Amino acid sequence: MDEYEVGVTIQEILMYTTDDIEGAATTLPARDTIPSYDWLWDPVTWSWWEIMQAVFASLGIVGNLLVMTVLFQRRTMRKSADALIGALAAADFMTSLFMIPHPKPKTVPDTLLGHIVCKVLLSSISVWVSIMASVLTLTAISIERYIAVVHPFYAKRYLTKRRTMIAVTFIWLCSFIINCQSFVVTTVDPLTHNCIVRYKSPIAQKIFGICVFLILFVFPTSIMLISQILTARELKRQSKYFSDDIRTDRSSPAYNLLRAKKRVVKLLLIVVSMYIICWAPDHLAFLAFNLNLLDASFLYSPLYQGLVALAFFNSCVNPIVYGVHYPEFRAALRATFWQSSSSTRRASLFGPDLSSRT
Repeated sequence: MDEYEVGVTIQEILMYTTDDIEGAATTLPARDTIPSYDWLWDPVTWSWWEIMQAVFASLGIVGNLLVMTVLFQRRTMRKSADALIGALAAADFMTSLFMIPHPKPKTVPDTLLGHIVCKVLLSSISVWVSIMASVLTLTAISIERYIAVVHPFYAKRYLTKRRTMIAVTFIWLCSFIINCQSFVVTTVDPLTHNCIVRYKSPIAQKIFGICVFLILFVFPTSIMLISQILTARELKRQSKYFSDDIRTDRSSPAYNLLRAKKRVVKLLLIVVSMYIICWAPDHLAFLAFNLNLLDASFLYSPLYQGLVALAFFNSCVNPIVYGVHYPEFRAALRATFWQSSSSTRRASLFGPDLSSRT
């Protein structure tokens, strides 16, 4: 056989428990003892990993749903910053929804339906499409804040509702296209009736691992950090420019606007930092595995499952960050459920430096 088979992918690793992998490693009966129409299902065992996964999924569903509700009720989705924050919450909401533990097929028939199940369900493509959409949306938010702070006149002209919606649609389309590799490499082993990942060669696996590391971590993180540094530098310059006004009148519009900008940028810096903290260990470990620097057994260890749990935590952490570090969000949350001020609901929550013009 001239093709290179790998038993698991990063998608499968993120969704399987240790018991699942140990079970998959055992010798399965011969093909003639497993009819092609048989399906065997592994129930949810509720190990520590699945319990943690369910907790993070529940937090992510509730928290991100609250964020989307607040933004929808305030009628500010026409503002680019609020629309992108809402899109980020939607992507994290979808990720959390797909994280909920569920029974998985242990063996599948070598039929069209079996191949579809392997390519769609067991490859966890839905999880990875939403995860990549979340990463790309966070990158877009960093770029949007840079434009809004450094080039405010361009922001008023170009950061419109229509362009923002086009950008969000493009992000989801790119996320799906990039993850389509799962359809190509995931298939059904006709002998064992397991889902397997089949690369052309070990080099192909290394190329795949490097591409995942670059696309999902290196490139987005670099863009986020560069945007944050340039935005912070511009805010520092503006602080010096308005220093005289600030010393004489702290209630001046210039001071209030600058303070609002700083709060939003500081909040975004925390969100970006949490993404790096949550995902860096998992991406580095998976890259090392694909480069043959780590044995495959490491991917089945409790240590690596802990790294994966940390990565999943990122899908529920943003609403917590908003609630702890952004008083405006807490006020907006109270206003959504206990107040009815239309003027408050019409104000932009995450984009105070943009005018109402779209």
